[in-house]
Amino acid sequence: MIKTDMIKQLLNGIERRDVHITEKQYSQFKKEFTMIGLAGEDFANAFCRYFEIVDYILASKKSDFDQADKYIVNTYIDKTQRDVIVYQ
Repeated sequence: MIKTDMIKQLLNGIERRDVHITEKQYSQFKKEFTMIGLAGEDFANAFCRYFEIVDYILASKKSDFDQADKYIVNTYIDKTQRDVIVYQ
């Protein structure tokens, strides 16, 4: 991987703070994760792929569902509306 690509990926983590996901969208993801999880994908990576997010902190929590869930709620759910991207 080229050094500039690595830097872009790392900087992409800064943008995750601008993503806002509603409780309804998160609930829908969790329902769909039931089927995704049966296919063997972990919760944290499935969340990132579903919402097209790159989040290395969340990826590090992939072995612990409770930690990943708490991090997602604290980071992405019910944030104050300010220059945010709302996925629909």
